[in-house]
Amino acid sequence: HDQFYFSKNTEIYYGLRYTRARNFKGKYIQAISIMNRHPSGYNVRLNISSGYRIPSLKELYYEYPDHFIPLYGNPNLQPTLSKNYSLSLDKRASVNDISIDFYIRDIENFISTEYDNAALIYRNYDYVLINGFNVNYRREINKSSSIKFVYNYVSIDSESNEILELISNH
Repeated sequence: HDQFYFSKNTEIYYGLRYTRARNFKGKYIQAISIMNRHPSGYNVRLNISSGYRIPSLKELYYEYPDHFIPLYGNPNLQPTLSKNYSLSLDKRASVNDISIDFYIRDIENFISTEYDNAALIYRNYDYVLINGFNVNYRREINKSSSIKFVYNYVSIDSESNEILELISNH
């Protein structure tokens, strides 16, 4: 991982990591981030990265039949792979802060649970696409108080209705 200045106002961060696990194929994970500091005080960031997560011991081997909903691991789980993209704009000042972030996460082999015969079982979901945006605004009213506005929008696309459960767009 390192960073350098491309120009006076532009920084580039980059990183490369190799993840090795005994029972799973190794994977290179990379990330690059470019930030431009505009003289007006606004910062623009572009981030592109990949992700790799191997299943946990609980997800692989857990057995808890006495739980109010029995929960079982799955030794056939595969690692989760993701491609992540984000674009953000922010301005930090003593009286006002504002930020807007747009993001996309394209995920393969997403690990989650599924109901099967009145039990929860960990499994891989082939495809999950998560995208959305976040807006944050803070305004100082006086030295001891401020007001903050936060709004998040999330959209999820998947072949599985189980992944879409309990997700609120707003």
